Amino acid sequence: MIPSFDFTVVAKPSHTIVSFSNTQQVISLKLSNINFLYWRMQMKPYLLGQGVYSYVDGSFLCPPVYISSADMALPNLNPSYLSWKQQDQLIMVLLYRFIY
Repeated sequence: MIPSFDFTVVAKPSHTIVSFSNTQQVISLKLSNINFLYWRMQMKPYLLGQGVYSYVDGSFLCPPVYISSADMALPNLNPSYLSWKQQDQLIMVLLYRFIY
């Protein structure tokens, strides 16, 4: 019997924002109508290596926009939401940069 291995990552990404400054040197082509598999072979490992692939595959869900305040009068903006949104938008810019 061959043992099976589960490679599922359960840790959440850190709140450190990844800027993707070296992307041009790592990803060599833009996505087109005919090169999806090759493009994906470059993009997915890059995003995994940067620790942000969970934003793309949906496993790191967006935190709530607001959190309850101590006095329960008015909700406060959630800093985790702000960090998540900022990283999400940087990933979108990266992906758009490598499409057509």
